[in-house]
Amino acid sequence: GFDHYMYVENAQSLVSGSATMQQIVDSDNGQPFVSRGHSMIYLCINASIFYVCELIGVFDPQSKMYIMRLIHAMLSMLTIYYCYRITYRLANRKAALAIGILTSMLWFVPNICVKTLPENLASVLLLAAIYRLAKTRQRTYKHADDIFSGFLMGISVSFCYNMALLIIGAAISFLIKSGIKRALLLLFGA
Repeated sequence: GFDHYMYVENAQSLVSGSATMQQIVDSDNGQPFVSRGHSMIYLCINASIFYVCELIGVFDPQSKMYIMRLIHAMLSMLTIYYCYRITYRLANRKAALAIGILTSMLWFVPNICVKTLPENLASVLLLAAIYRLAKTRQRTYKHADDIFSGFLMGISVSFCYNMALLIIGAAISFLIKSGIKRALLLLFGA
């Protein structure tokens, strides 16, 4: 679908004053924006970026979208970084290089990164949480690691509700491998 245009159009409507937040929440082409599962936080982030663009004198829609796509491309680079770091932590440098190169060469990563979809931001947060969990070693383990990872996963759910299944999967994995304490700490953070 073309849901990424909906975020851009509604964010610009907020910035220009042609629509209020209440109008966007109540009705968007006859269907409520929120009830269709769209992230209000991500909409507000887009509106904030457009607002900052106008503060610095950028009013051209193409220039605003260039800036937005540049931000999303940088987020895409973080996915490559976290994939590399997670693999390096769990395997070795050779496998991590292969994963880093493979992730950057796959056609869908550059294609998806320029779309203004909340799933992009959610995936970066989820990978950051997984990296945090993979980075933790047994002798340096702290409860804050699980809570902070759960917090990052919880924020990713606020952008893309489907990520809740991954939190449940991580909690079940902790329950099986490490016991109920770590599973509860992860869920507490989320």
